[in-house]
Amino acid sequence: LIFDQFIGDVFVVREAGNIASSPTNLGSLEFGYLVLGSQLILVLGHTSCGAVNAAFTNATPPGNIQAVVDAIKPGIAGAQ
Repeated sequence: LIFDQFIGDVFVVREAGNIASSPTNLGSLEFGYLVLGSQLILVLGHTSCGAVNAAFTNATPPGNIQAVVDAIKPGIAGAQ
């Protein structure tokens, strides 16, 4: 039932790595709650995330992708 919705019924914010650290993403979540009255925030991830794998293996992806990897690293520190 969650995904059986019409246009405008779901307010979506996406960011690689399921991190909400940028002011624009946090502001979007706040807008959905405070202005639009959303009663639920759902964080939906997936398996085999390339960004998480890059952070876990200390890979150095090109360009601005590294910023996503750097933001994930504190959340997985000490994970096996």
